Amino acid sequence: TPPTSKPQKQAQVQLFENSIRLSNVDSSIQDVSIYNMSGQLVQKESGVFSSEYALDIGKPGIYLVSVRLSNNEVVSLKYAN
Repeated sequence: TPPTSKPQKQAQVQLFENSIRLSNVDSSIQDVSIYNMSGQLVQKESGVFSSEYALDIGKPGIYLVSVRLSNNEVVSLKYAN
């Protein structure tokens, strides 16, 4: 019989007013990169290794938040403050 692979859980990354929360996954947030709408890197945090990350973007605007998980999955979210 052929080997069967275990189905991977789909990471659920939720963006709240000032935080990112991770659920339904067997990994943690590894890196968070925040870009403005011009594509410029505004903030990068490496080595988070947590299931929650507090956003601290002082300037109002719309941003793209890229979250890399410890299993190397990347999730991108739009954030407006």
